[in-house]
Amino acid sequence: MAHEPSHSIDSMNSSGTHTPSRLAVPAWMLRRVLAICDVAAVALGWLLVLGALWLGDPDAYRLPALLVWLAVATGVTATVLSREQLYLARVLAIRAVEVQRVGRTCLIAAVLLAVIDQLMGAPLGALLVAVGSLTTYALLLVSRGAFQTWLHENRRHSAHGRSLLVVANAEDARRAIDLLLDRPELGYHVIGYVSTQRSKVDFGLPWLGTPADLALLTQLTAASGVIVVAGALEPETLTAMVSELRALDIHVHIAVDDGEHQPNIRVLPLVHRAAPAIYAPVLSNWQQAAKRMFDVVAGGVLAAVAAPVLLTAAGLLKLAAGGPVFVRDTRVGPNGEPLVVTRLRTSHLPPRRSAQLIGRICRRLSIDELPQLGNVLAGSMSLVGPRPRRPDRGGGTVAEVPSGVHAGLIGLRHVEARDYPEYGPYRRLDQFYVENWSLSLDVSIVAASATHVLWRTARDSVRDEERAVIG
Repeated sequence: MAHEPSHSIDSMNSSGTHTPSRLAVPAWMLRRVLAICDVAAVALGWLLVLGALWLGDPDAYRLPALLVWLAVATGVTATVLSREQLYLARVLAIRAVEVQRVGRTCLIAAVLLAVIDQLMGAPLGALLVAVGSLTTYALLLVSRGAFQTWLHENRRHSAHGRSLLVVANAEDARRAIDLLLDRPELGYHVIGYVSTQRSKVDFGLPWLGTPADLALLTQLTAASGVIVVAGALEPETLTAMVSELRALDIHVHIAVDDGEHQPNIRVLPLVHRAAPAIYAPVLSNWQQAAKRMFDVVAGGVLAAVAAPVLLTAAGLLKLAAGGPVFVRDTRVGPNGEPLVVTRLRTSHLPPRRSAQLIGRICRRLSIDELPQLGNVLAGSMSLVGPRPRRPDRGGGTVAEVPSGVHAGLIGLRHVEARDYPEYGPYRRLDQFYVENWSLSLDVSIVAASATHVLWRTARDSVRDEERAVIG
């Protein structure tokens, strides 16, 4: 080996300190726990529907036949879940993408179960199959939301993490680590960096050796993945290294560091070989029309449902705090354009306990943002899109925003990084949304946002009670 580090590299974390042994939780164990939660959610969903049928008319539906149907429905849905790769880390990394695939899973399972129902003589009928599938979808979202909350909380405290090596020079390695540190709940723990030579400046991350030693280093450190910053290796060396690491079942990520705006790179065939290509996001005319129709229909329904809640909250704020209930603020849209939005006044309230409590509840449940449904229906905002930022927050605009994408009432950041005040994760999530837009992604973000608000409210309520007991 070109360099023998003085540290015990099998027990180093990104700060050069000992990593607790609990980081080495096998990935298969987490996948098994998630699979058990999925099966339980599916079985409970169908049990509720079939149980209601049996209790409503025990003579028309025989219990043994319903139990057989319960087993068939659970098995079919669990099989489709596995086929949709819903136990892979790259799918679970983005909650909205996970929700999108869960929805597709339930749709495929519903079609298969409808066919099975017809072959069995239609004991349930298409309507009950649809109700069972929708119930299953809702319970899967709740179950997986609980699992993700539990996993993220543990990973914030260095449990159930994933150990990585970074192949880059010292400066690029430092930027890659800063990027990972923006999202501690994802559980990435960098053990050290690998480069052709050791940096003269110590920045807290140990140099482990040269790229020639990478395969051996992954085994010595028990790393589960490798991040290679583009340009760190020659193409021939990179190809040989990837083949060697794949043989060891090590995940390899190629990271492109190009400043503020990362290019949207996709792998496309070129002369019958895979080649990275820069993709510019574009929405066709029909996609823009579909997005606008979704805004009008879904926004109108949401406005009708939210109106009593908004009026009640406004009345309580008026009684508790006095003064104006609504405030108008200027925000900056994804293209840097000024945007005037209306929201409930939940800050700068009188120090009365009732006023502070109502303001905190409105912020926690996002009730203060509901007046912006008027912007959605008027066309100056979308129901889902990059969230507008305050003018005093830096970070620039989202790169290459296609026509038809406006600032959104709900953003991917609501699902992925709402608890983080830094603008960096927000900007990257907005860019991900722009580059991967689809109507199903919009629907998934709305569904994921609703479940996230419920879990966040429950979590914060528990924390408030714990603080009250401790206090």
